Order: sequence, then C-alpha cells, then structure tokens
Amino acid sequence: MKKLLRISIPILCSAAMLVKPAFTSVCAEEIIFPSGVSQSAFESLLDFQENDIDMAENKWGATAIGAFNADQVLCTGYYACTDAELNAHTDENSVFEWGEVSQTLIWVSAMQLWEQGKLDLDRDIRDYLPSGFFERLTYDEPITMIDLMNGTAGWQESSSQIWKTDEEAILSLSDELRKAEPVQVYRPGEVPVDSLYSAAVAGYVIECVAKQGYCDYVHEHILVPLGMEHTSVNPTHSDNAWVYEQRRKMKTYENGAALTDKGDCLNYLTLYPAGSAVSTLPDLITFSQALMAPDSPLFQSSDTQAELFSATSFYGESDIPLCAHGLQCQEFAVRAYGHEGATAASHVKMLLAPESKLGLVVMINQSDDDNHYFLDFPEWFFGTLSSRKYRDSTSKEVKLSRHYLPTGQSHTGILKFITYLNAIKVEYAERIGKGVYQITYDAEEEYGIIEENRESKKRLIDSAGFNAVEEGALLMGIEDYPDGTSVIYYAQLSNMPTKSGILESAYTAKLCMFLAYVLLGVASVYLMLMRRKLKKHNAYSPCKGSAIMKAGQTVWLVSVLIMITTYVIFVSSASGMNRAVSAVIGISQMICMAVCGMAAISSLVGIFAEKRSIFRYIVGFLCNAAVISTIVYFEMYKFW
Repeated sequence: MKKLLRISIPILCSAAMLVKPAFTSVCAEEIIFPSGVSQSAFESLLDFQENDIDMAENKWGATAIGAFNADQVLCTGYYACTDAELNAHTDENSVFEWGEVSQTLIWVSAMQLWEQGKLDLDRDIRDYLPSGFFERLTYDEPITMIDLMNGTAGWQESSSQIWKTDEEAILSLSDELRKAEPVQVYRPGEVPVDSLYSAAVAGYVIECVAKQGYCDYVHEHILVPLGMEHTSVNPTHSDNAWVYEQRRKMKTYENGAALTDKGDCLNYLTLYPAGSAVSTLPDLITFSQALMAPDSPLFQSSDTQAELFSATSFYGESDIPLCAHGLQCQEFAVRAYGHEGATAASHVKMLLAPESKLGLVVMINQSDDDNHYFLDFPEWFFGTLSSRKYRDSTSKEVKLSRHYLPTGQSHTGILKFITYLNAIKVEYAERIGKGVYQITYDAEEEYGIIEENRESKKRLIDSAGFNAVEEGALLMGIEDYPDGTSVIYYAQLSNMPTKSGILESAYTAKLCMFLAYVLLGVASVYLMLMRRKLKKHNAYSPCKGSAIMKAGQTVWLVSVLIMITTYVIFVSSASGMNRAVSAVIGISQMICMAVCGMAAISSLVGIFAEKRSIFRYIVGFLCNAAVISTIVYFEMYKFW
C-alpha cells in the first residue's frame, strides 16, 4: 500500500524532543491503541502536531486532549492558550463547555434511577410529569425515556430563545421547558432528532422522579462520588465558584484565515441539562473512566453498566448499534460510544471503547471545529472503519437519487425554508444489509483533503504504525415506515457522530417554487425601474387596477427581504429567535400575503372585464398566486 508519510519513528521522536513536551505521560507500560499506534508514538504525534512548522503559528484555540483506560490516564496534552492576549497557556486548570456531552449526565442519572426501580425506561414520561405539561403534541402515542435517549420523541428543535446572556433571566427548568416547547412533528419512536429540548425534558423527568433539582441530583450522585471538584452543571456555573471564575477567564477563538478572538462567548442555556456542564479535562476523564470501570461507583451493579452500553436503536435491520441508552455509537476500526458537544465557546468530544476499556477526550475553546486534534486524533486513536468490515457477497452499489431534509432543523414555522436550503442528496451507496448502506472513500486522500494541511498530515501517520486502510467507509441506514415516512441515518465524517434526515420526495419541485419566489422579488425591482423610465418618457399607460397590482409587485420584494432578514437573524444569533421578532416577521408576511391576494383578485377581475392587456393580468395573477403559495407552504407567516 502506498505510504502516506515518509518520516520514520526515530525522526518523528527527534523532532518532538527539540521542544519542551506539552503532553504528560502517566503510564510506563506500552499500550497499542486500536489504530495500531503505540502509546509512545501517539504521544510523539501529539507534540509533533503542535510544533510542526506547517501547523504552528497560532493555528487553533486552547486544546486539551487525554487518552486513558478504565484504570489510569495514559497521556494528556495541553496546547495553545485560553487567552492569547494574556499568554495564558492551556493547562489542567483550563475549563471547557461540554455542550451536548452534558447529556451523558442525564443518561447516567436515568440508569441509576432505573437500577433502583424508580424509573421505567419504557413507560410514558407523562406519567412522571405534572398533568398537562405538554401542549403541542401531535400524536397520542406514548413518549418513553428510551425515546428521549434515542432522540425519537418527535419534537423538532426549539426555535425559541433558549440561550441568554443575563444570568438573572433564567427561570426554573419546568418553566423554561414550557416556554420553549416546540411542535411535535414526527411520530414517537421513528425519526431521531438531536434535540436539546428532548434531552432537557429527560433532565426534568429526573427531577420529578428523584424529587430533587436536577443540578443537586447530579452533584450528589455523580460529581461528589467521583471527586469531580472542578465541574459545574447549572446554566450560570454558580454551583461551583471555582468553575465560575475559571470560565470567565476563557476566551473563544475561530479558526479562519487567521485565528480570531471571539471574546468569552458567555451564553447561558435555559434548557441546561442538555448542554451546560463545564469542567477541566481531568474531571471529564474521571467521569469517562467511571463509565467503563468494573467497580464503578456510579452503579450498584455491573449489570446496569452493561445495560448502559447495550443498543437501543440500530442501523436498519442490522445489529450495528446507532444509539445505546443515549450514548452515540460510532464505527472506527473498533466500535466507540460517547458523545460530541458544541457551544458558541467550545467543542468537546468523548469517545469510549468499552471492550478494550480505552477512551479519548478532546476539548477545544473554538466556536468552530477546525482543529486537527479535534478532527484527526480520534481516528488516529481508534483507527479507520474499513469498507470490508461489513461487506459480504450480497453487497452491491445501488442508485438512490433521494433528497433528505435534516431532522435537526425546523420542519414547521417561519424557519422551515432554511431546512430546504440544507437538504442532503444521496445519489449512490453500497447496500450491505437490509436498510444498511455504506459510502466508501479513498482513505489515503482523506488525510490530505485540505490542501493547506496536506503535507503535514502526510508526515504523520504510517510512520507511527497507523493501520491505514485503502478504502474507508461511512455507514448509513435507511428505514421506511408504514405511514410513508422514510428516515436516513448517516455519518458526515468517519470520526463524527451520526445525523439524520427525512425523505422529501418532491424536493426539486418545492425548491423550484422557492427559487421562483426569490426571482419574483428580483423581478419586482426591474418592473419598478421600468415603470419609472416609461413615466419619464411619458410612455407609461396604466390599466384598470394597476395601483393594487403595483402594490402586489412591491410586496414581492418586501416578502423576499423579510425572508432574507429571517435567515440572517437565524444564522447570526446563537440564542434562537426572539418571540417578539418572530411575531413581527410572521405578521409582516401575513400583510404581504393579504396585499398579494388583493392584487391577484384585481388581476382575475381584469382578465374577464378588460379586453386589452389580458396577458398582463394573467401574468400578474400567476405571480401573486406563486408568492402566496410559497409563503403558505414554507409557513413564513407561522410565528407561533
């Protein structure tokens, strides 16, 4: 096989020895990781990556990475600065926001209560919550804790303002859940959605079952038993004074053409169980080890620990797990369980291989994930999924030619059109089982996919003993339900968690309708300029109803501008859509529909009443009808 790297281990180690090591080796015994890379080679890769001439010069924000087994920490590394201006280097006291990794605390809490017989994972959660707690449910089917763990409760992600900058503005978890409740758009048990709301509901179930605040429960039953003194759970970090101070010292960076200081990016998640935990690297490693340790203080019985890692959903009809009681399952050369989290301030990845009792944690203070420790090292630790692993004699390439809408975005309301702009097209895939597919790629090329970093990556892998494969694979599952719903589960990258989408069979037609709507907004500008020019030369002859028709043409542009404003607000705001802003947008689109409706009626009357300019009336009617149809279908008016 063609080698990706030309540097031998001695040269690699020598390069690392020229600088002061940023990693700490804590284990003398040599261990070979699932990727084939030895512990010593992995440590060399860590520091070589930091000091490589092509990769240096402030290419990333603060980074903390740790490899461990169930008994001990194997090595840790701390790189770059938590505050570059103050030259505050990353170390064991640096804190990072867990993001969605916080949800693992929910699932451990649920398994503890299940172990005690207080929580039935298959029982309708409404039996544990106050009567009438949910007001926007579409289906009568029960919603279970297993549904919440799998993300299949049916809610779309909340478009409410769930991130705030004022510590005092955060209400109780119960009140925040009531305020943020989204529409249930899918039947429970079918479509997985990576929803903060769904996870936060699970946190509230913990509160109701334990009869104790969620934050207090986690401290008493997880953090204190494990000695995690440098972790906070509540949204404002006020449950740990040390973390509170450390978090406010941390800066966030964005990796673009240059590393950009984004400030502290201090935002508070109102649905806090779903993503508010903050800790140091050592504390997250301690928690991760406890999930795998045979004598874990988290559970009374090892059977509960085994149950935690047992699958609760699968790829199609295979035995390849997609989720295990809230832990995302990821296929490398070996199977790993864990979670990935992201906030405006940090990205965190926690991966565990319970069979080998090995794990890896990566934490970065970047608003983006363009960090080579974060993107590359999980695969360099766990190895690459080979396309041969699940392939058999019945496997064959099939043409799908389908468009799927991402389930993690709004499928109803004023943000619905954004979901269509982010559709996923699947053209070809290799079917390796019933409802299970894989997309293959040239693993060698993948290491150098970004030209800027290609040479650096080529200097890093094979010489470290990495078990490179010629052809890697990304797993994908497709499941069809009796009600006509078709769902896809897919991996964006080999070291990223699975995502999902829902089939949109008429995607092309609906996208054309949306494009026609945008073009009509542009055309209205042209029509206004043309009328102005004709009037200037006394060549403009108005027809009956021209005033209302001109008003209709004007609101084509107004409606499109409102749509663009909605998109800008959504993209630029990490806190969600403010209800007042949503109402203004929705009501404005209603007014646009009303004006277009009157213009369409005027055009329709003109078609039958006027003998001249009939073509103008027909075009006017069709254009106004198109604008109204687009606003209605994409629910640009629906702010509630």
